[in-house]
Amino acid sequence: MNKLLIAVTFLLNGCTIHVADNNPYKSFVKLSRVVHTMVCKQYQGHPECVELAPVEFNASGSIIAENEDHSFVLTAGHFCQAVEADPTKLDAVFGSNMIPLEAREFFSDATFTSNFYSNDYRGVKYYSRLIAYEVEQTDLCIVVTDRQMDFRPLQLADEDPEFGERVYMASAPMGIHYDGATVLLSGFYSGMFWHPYFGKPSAAITDMPILPGSSGAAILNEDGEIVSAAYATNMRFPQEAAGVPLFQIRKFINEHLELGERNYFREWFNKLFD
Repeated sequence: MNKLLIAVTFLLNGCTIHVADNNPYKSFVKLSRVVHTMVCKQYQGHPECVELAPVEFNASGSIIAENEDHSFVLTAGHFCQAVEADPTKLDAVFGSNMIPLEAREFFSDATFTSNFYSNDYRGVKYYSRLIAYEVEQTDLCIVVTDRQMDFRPLQLADEDPEFGERVYMASAPMGIHYDGATVLLSGFYSGMFWHPYFGKPSAAITDMPILPGSSGAAILNEDGEIVSAAYATNMRFPQEAAGVPLFQIRKFINEHLELGERNYFREWFNKLFD
């Protein structure tokens, strides 16, 4: 009994009290990236600068770790890529082929800046900052929020799902997300394959369409643990999705996040009451 009182007192005085229950889908995050473009040209010997209207992009993600002040969110690498983009990578900034060839010269002296925002399950917005991203080998990114979110981090699964096992995903396809509600999808884990287009190992998920805005969503097993992260779909058959394999997610997190893949405080708390 004394142990229980000490633990509860420690929780009340030393930690954020989470408002979430154990529902893993409430750890879903909708991310927004707002890109600001400044174009400067010389006009009669003087620079003239024009700031274009901001462009917003959306992705999905999930809380994977936390400390006393911040939460860390896993999402898609291609969503974060344009933070450091330059005029030679316009497709990374605005999307593939959105800038006509005849207009590209206009952007030769452009500078780009991006602001990140993370919106939790309830729609509460958090300013966010880039930690790391990678596109070629995987397609992953980690951002950190300006304050701790009120929902628990998800854990990585110990192993890949079985072939044919049902898996689940919360996401914001086409940016669709309502405060307190989000899109929930299910599908089937259908193996691992070498993606012929992207040239990387991928987890195959059948019957789970990945639309723009869904990239980066955590794919969960029956226990609510992360087994993959959505990054692409087959345009000829949208019900076939590709995800980042579990071993690559684990490696990426361990390389770029000091907290690693585990929430040590939660493990301590669970052991206390076993």
